[in-house]
Amino acid sequence: MSRQQITAAEADTIVHATGWRSAFYLEALAKKMGGSPTEQAEQATVLVEDAIKKLLQPIELPTFEVWNEHLRKHYGDGDRAIALGALTTLAKHPQGLGINALLTFVARPALTAENLRQLLMRLDAEDPVAAFRNVLLRRWWMRFPPGTT
Repeated sequence: MSRQQITAAEADTIVHATGWRSAFYLEALAKKMGGSPTEQAEQATVLVEDAIKKLLQPIELPTFEVWNEHLRKHYGDGDRAIALGALTTLAKHPQGLGINALLTFVARPALTAENLRQLLMRLDAEDPVAAFRNVLLRRWWMRFPPGTT
């Protein structure tokens, strides 16, 4: 069903599209690749974007549902609501947000920046920025926020 060959240009474009080297998402995206293999960067971008469009269809829910399951499994109801709100906010900000800015969006008076940082497992020292490192997952979250599917 999927191509047997991915060129170096296409592989670079796929890695850029996912935002990190997650084997699971790299493989999911590679399986959606169509067209003839190309070393032309512009054509590779078009092919990868077409593959992303296929991957961002509702039928692909199982590919992304692991994140909802992770949140259900590892967060209690109150913390899960905060985490979902924070992730939904972060999905709208591709460059991420500082923890204090994110805290403002989450709008929970009793929640401290440190508690939010711990909740998101982002323990950076100076001027921490929380963001989706997986661009593909961020795009999925924007299209199908938890609770809408």
